[in-house]
Amino acid sequence: MSRFNLSFDGNLGDKPELRVTEQGTSVAKFSVAYDRRRRNDQDEWVTVSTTWFDVTAWGALAEQVADLKRGQRVTVTCRDDLSAWAYTERATGDPAARLQVTAADVSTPLRRSADAPNRHDIPEDLWPEGAERREPARAS
Repeated sequence: MSRFNLSFDGNLGDKPELRVTEQGTSVAKFSVAYDRRRRNDQDEWVTVSTTWFDVTAWGALAEQVADLKRGQRVTVTCRDDLSAWAYTERATGDPAARLQVTAADVSTPLRRSADAPNRHDIPEDLWPEGAERREPARAS
C-alpha cells in the first residue's frame, strides 16, 4: 500500500483562527505562503511564484498552532486529503492556485527561523580564551 506524504514550509499569512465545534473539538484554520525561489541572472534569489495553502488543524494540534504569529515560518506535514482550486488574480489577470490541506503536524523550523541568529551575529570564536573545551557526552 502506498502512502501519500506532503510536507512544505512557508510563512503564516495571518494568525491562526481557533474555534471549537459544537461537539467540543478544537479546530484552527490558517494560510501558509510557499514561495518558489530561483536565482536570477545576477545570481540573486528572487521569488518566482507563491502558492497559498489553506490549512486546517484539529484537536490538540489546533490548540498549539493557535499561538503562532503572522509571518512565522512553519513546516506543515499534511494528511492525504489534499484538494486544489485554480483562479485568476484580479489585480494582474495571472493564473493562480490555492491548495487546501489538513495538517497531521505543524512545526517551526530552527533553520531559517526569524529568531535564529544571523551568520554575522555569531562570534568567530565561540569559546573565549581559557574556556574548557569538552567533547559531548556519549550514550553508553
